Amino acid sequence: MTSHASKKGFSLIEILIFVSIISVILVAAAGYVIKLLFVLNVNRHKALASYYTEDTKAWLDGERETNWQTVVDASSVSGTVYCLNNELELEDQLSDFAEGACTTADGIGTRVPQIYKRELTLTTNATQSQVTASVVVSWVEGEKNQSVTLQTIYFPWY
Repeated sequence: MTSHASKKGFSLIEILIFVSIISVILVAAAGYVIKLLFVLNVNRHKALASYYTEDTKAWLDGERETNWQTVVDASSVSGTVYCLNNELELEDQLSDFAEGACTTADGIGTRVPQIYKRELTLTTNATQSQVTASVVVSWVEGEKNQSVTLQTIYFPWY
């Protein structure tokens, strides 16, 4: 008779435990990678939204330098909202845009991804000696609303 103790190899229980541990590790790693990809995508969209806010500020800086009174006239004490869901060109003027908030997030111009909406709110004080510009670029990521806001206070050059 041969003894079972002298045989070498793994028992079925040992193999099941090993496979179970490896499975748990792989599932955890896959979950981590999925979460990492989601965060990476949110940050990519946030970086692009930051670019859109800075682009709007640079364009509005030019508007202020060209004609301060145009900026004042386009603002109000309660705040005037403009939807800027298009590419801003140097020759664009505030008077080219209609008042009102964006109704849909159908993108900015033809740039991909088409998920953003960009709104500019111009608020002046009672004496019209300063204008506060608030640029908000927002989008929906999964089921969560995301936004990047840039606020600037403008004064006349005199």
